[in-house]
Amino acid sequence: MDDDNVCLVCGVETKSIHCQVNSCRACSSFFSRGETASKLYRCRKGNKKCEIKPGDKLFCKYCRYQKCLSVGMVIKRKVIHNVSLSPQQRTISEVHYIEKSLVKENVMKLEIIGNKIVFDSDDLKNRIGNIFKNNYMNNKDNYGFYLTCLQEVILGIEFLRTKMITGSKDDIKINNRVPLTDHLNYRLSGMISIANFLMKIKDFTTISMAEKWILLKNFWFRAFTFLRTFFSIHVFGITNPKQIMLIDDCQATENHIHSVTEPSIDAENLKKITEISKPLSLFHDENILEPMRKLNLDQTEGAYFLIQLLFSKANISGLTKNTKDMCDKIIDISNNELHNYYVYTKNINNYCFRVTEITKLIFMVHEYDNREREVILLSKFFSVLDASLIEEI
Repeated sequence: MDDDNVCLVCGVETKSIHCQVNSCRACSSFFSRGETASKLYRCRKGNKKCEIKPGDKLFCKYCRYQKCLSVGMVIKRKVIHNVSLSPQQRTISEVHYIEKSLVKENVMKLEIIGNKIVFDSDDLKNRIGNIFKNNYMNNKDNYGFYLTCLQEVILGIEFLRTKMITGSKDDIKINNRVPLTDHLNYRLSGMISIANFLMKIKDFTTISMAEKWILLKNFWFRAFTFLRTFFSIHVFGITNPKQIMLIDDCQATENHIHSVTEPSIDAENLKKITEISKPLSLFHDENILEPMRKLNLDQTEGAYFLIQLLFSKANISGLTKNTKDMCDKIIDISNNELHNYYVYTKNINNYCFRVTEITKLIFMVHEYDNREREVILLSKFFSVLDASLIEEI
């Protein structure tokens, strides 16, 4: 029997398409009833592995429903933590990891002595090296289907959310005097979280230790810039007239009017730090924050964004041919998945505008990274603040 002419849930012969996949009317109706009523089922045998096969009259409702989700049935969209997700993505998130916040485990002891940022860079490198030695978490659904790279990154964003935000909007303090060491510690802990996130991507775990470091160094700060903006927008909303950005996991600031505070730095140098960083903040507001607010990227688009930042190998030297080929393949597949997501899940046929705007944003994140490196260099040259240790990681 042709696989295109069978129900992907129960296996009976059918040429019908319901809920955006090949499925019989019985299975699609069952799924629709469950979704509409938000029903919760229990596995008949308790092992969540009941076989769904043609000819059976009484299916296990739990396993049948999970099979519907695993083959991609979609009738409407759900919202989790103010982020748009399809029911399929929601269930994958529930089946697999949404880890508890462990932000404090990642905190580095960072100090500013004189005008120099000081921390144990060897300890940081050892922590990340140990993370890279860990085994890949096998991301499969209940029926043994492996997740695609895009789906792994969608889950990874949920993981990073628990690392980068520890409370609700009401728990986050708005502070227009930015504690410099708090924000710098947030960056370093973000780097550790991003290293953990990368080990949840199967393709990343297959490359050598040296190549993992190459990709991390090229990726982490740009990813941090994107994620801090992405989470700030989803915490404070797209309609909030104030341009509020997270400083760390429990503090935020109005990005364009803030000043820097740090007990170990004198008032004159604090003023210079604020002045030298202000153009960078304005560039971020105009070219990253505001366009992202207008686009209101959902989690799938955010995952696509991160894949482009990570696996687009332009200007990355030191990768083997096999790794470069892997990167190209991941980019191609994620492009196809995004197309299917727009057409079949969001029902957007003319999505060129959104993809074009995402591409512009990726360029702006790269440009922001370059400009910050220039600010770090100028700050050191004029003896305002020496942040070269972060630059050297």
